[in-house]
Amino acid sequence: MFKLFKEKKPNITFFTEVIGLKESSPIVLSKYSFPGWYKNIKIKNTSDFSTSTIKKCPGFIDFTKYGYVVNMWCDFYLRIYNENGQKKYEWKTPDESFRFETHSNEQFTDFIPEHAKNKTIMILKAICPWNVITDKGYSLYQFPMYYHYNDLFEVLPGVIHSDVYHNINQQMCIYKEGEFIIKKGTPLAMYIPFKRTDYNFNMKMEDNELKNKRLIEKRNIKSRFFDRFNNYKKDINFKEFTNE
Repeated sequence: MFKLFKEKKPNITFFTEVIGLKESSPIVLSKYSFPGWYKNIKIKNTSDFSTSTIKKCPGFIDFTKYGYVVNMWCDFYLRIYNENGQKKYEWKTPDESFRFETHSNEQFTDFIPEHAKNKTIMILKAICPWNVITDKGYSLYQFPMYYHYNDLFEVLPGVIHSDVYHNINQQMCIYKEGEFIIKKGTPLAMYIPFKRTDYNFNMKMEDNELKNKRLIEKRNIKSRFFDRFNNYKKDINFKEFTNE
C-alpha cells in the first residue's frame, strides 16, 4: 500500500543569541566543506579501469554528506609557552563576546595513554555561540574534521542528546606550543544527527541467505566500470538522506 502523505522529516535547528552570527559565520552542510586536497584530485583517464581514487570511495563520500559543520566564528589568537617549568597560555579574539576556557589535566589528559599525553599540549574549550536542538529521540554525533588534517588541533568526538542539551562547546586537543592564529572560517567540528534506538546484536556464520545477498551486491558492483556504488543503490531503491 502506498503512502498518501510524505513522511515528515525530522528537524535539526542551530540557533544563537549573537546578532549577525547567522550571516557572518553560518552553519555549513558538510558536503560543501570538502578539504582542499580532495578537490585537487584529478579524475583519471576514462580508459584506465585498473585503479581508482578516494573520489570514488563510497565510505568517504557518504560520510561527508550527512553532517553540519561549525566553522571558527572569529579569528582566534593563541599563545602557549613555558615559564619556570610551568605551561602557560593566553588567547585573544577581536570580539570580547567570544570566549574560550580550558579543561585541566585532572579532567582528561592525566588519564590517557602516554603516547597521546606526550603530544597533547592542552585541552581548549571553545564556548560556542551556536546551540542546536533536534526532535525528541534524536541525538548528534560530534566529530573532528577528519580528512582536513589540521596539525594544530583536533576536536574530541562525542554524542550530544540535542533534544535535551543544546550546548555544543567543542573540546579542542592542542598539539603544539607556540604562537598561532586560527582564522575565522576554519572548520572546527562536524555534527551528524541520528535517531536513538536499541539494536538486536547478532554474530553468526554466513548462511545461504547472507551469501546470496553478498554475491548479488558483488555482481552488481563489479559489472560496471563507473559510478558502481551509486548505481547499485539505484538498483535496490536505496533511500538516501540528503541535505537539500
